[in-house]
Amino acid sequence: MQKLQVRHTFACSPAEYWALVWDDAFDRSVNEAAEVTKDVLEDRVEGGERVVVSKTIPKRTLPAAVAAVVGTDRITYLQTTRYDAKAGRMTWEVVPSVFSDKISAKGFMEVVAHPTGCERVVDGTIEVRVMMVGSRIERAIVEDVERSYQKAAEAARRWLAGPG
Repeated sequence: MQKLQVRHTFACSPAEYWALVWDDAFDRSVNEAAEVTKDVLEDRVEGGERVVVSKTIPKRTLPAAVAAVVGTDRITYLQTTRYDAKAGRMTWEVVPSVFSDKISAKGFMEVVAHPTGCERVVDGTIEVRVMMVGSRIERAIVEDVERSYQKAAEAARRWLAGPG
């Protein structure tokens, strides 16, 4: 099991950042920068939480070693997020299109006050239960997700800075 943890600061309040998360234009901009396409399949309120189920399709291909094991160079996945506005916390779980019985990915995102505005903290675990190569695949997935979050953070900062 590999730990995933990314932290980024933004020049806005936590409330302003959460508002951006639900803005369609912002979401498209960030997803484009992160090189993914996201289709929302469900968006509902359940037990006081906003539950969103989306299909995510990365535009980039998997590293060759990972592709050889899973049998494809691109994995789509279903992501279920549960946002608790009162707690300021979103939990997420990802189910890949292949090896769904062997791959587990879940965690949470919080946005907290920071001296420069807010800090987004994403914390999770990636587990790949495949003999001999599972830990290597986990590392490749974590590295890819970290790169994607970095690109998304840069896009979010550009968005917050405004035109020009």
